[in-house]
Amino acid sequence: MRPTWNPAEEARARAAAAAAAQAAAASPAVKRGTKANAGTTDASRSGGAPPLYHSTLPRLMVSVAPLFPLVLFAVVALMKSRGLIQEHTSFDPSSGDEVTNYDLDPSIRVRVTLLALFATLLPPLCWGWWTIVASLNARARRRSAGWPWTLPVAVLVFVFSTIWAGIARNSMSQFEVPLVIVSVIAYIWAVWGVLFSVRKSARAIKADDRQWTRLIWLPVIAVAATFVLFVFALALGPIALVAGLLPIGLYIYAWFTLCSAMASFDRGVRACDVPRDTESLPAFMMGPRGTR
Repeated sequence: MRPTWNPAEEARARAAAAAAAQAAAASPAVKRGTKANAGTTDASRSGGAPPLYHSTLPRLMVSVAPLFPLVLFAVVALMKSRGLIQEHTSFDPSSGDEVTNYDLDPSIRVRVTLLALFATLLPPLCWGWWTIVASLNARARRRSAGWPWTLPVAVLVFVFSTIWAGIARNSMSQFEVPLVIVSVIAYIWAVWGVLFSVRKSARAIKADDRQWTRLIWLPVIAVAATFVLFVFALALGPIALVAGLLPIGLYIYAWFTLCSAMASFDRGVRACDVPRDTESLPAFMMGPRGTR
């Protein structure tokens, strides 16, 4: 015998199911689970991209690094005005002239040495810090970005080859010239290789790479300008000293270009929200139909 459909009974069953669902949704455990699921959904929609490393602090320290020599000059002038740097004249028997020497007060010699080491080593250390962090961030967003460890490997090769070149000078002189060549190659790699790697990463994250191209060519332009100034100084004499402002202008231009390039790189990394895994998918799978 077939059961008879009762509209009133079905309405009561629907009302009871709705009330049970509403009570379950109002419970704290379900709310916590809903929030957790919503957070997972948002992360999955964003592609599960890994978090970025902080690069603002090393970038700011690299930006203010050219001001450190000015601070050192100010410290030296202050110490000389307070008599901490003593000036005395001595006779040089080899040249037959009087030579002016400066002696530092022994009580502050250690502190001044530490300050000079700090001002000398901080800029390259901060530059290496920013290079590694920025390259890791770009690598996390784009698989085609440059290798993050270019600078550390180049520095290690340069240090070890330089040390071994000094050792080989005394014991194995036949290896001295090859080790010096390796040191020079490692130094060039540490300068231009890093710039090429960062420019590759800038192109991968769709950031402005023209400033990195300028930084790549600036050392060549500086060497050529120095040679031209030397030729003019020999030919024209004191008049060519006015052109000595050109290297200072190139230095300031390189400073502003580097600051702008690093800021543009960091903005490009933050604006690059597409996860790196989507680069391995075919184009037809990344469309509206492929992501459903």
